[in-house]
Amino acid sequence: MNRHCNTNRLATAAATTATAATAAATMELAAAWRRKW
Repeated sequence: MNRHCNTNRLATAAATTATAATAAATMELAAAWRRKW
């Protein structure tokens, strides 16, 4: 039970990190695009 909970927490943390990284990359890309033009 406890291990399952830890696995879920780990998966949630990984998904959150991936989402944050994607958002940061998108913002960086948008900023670079705006500077380019």
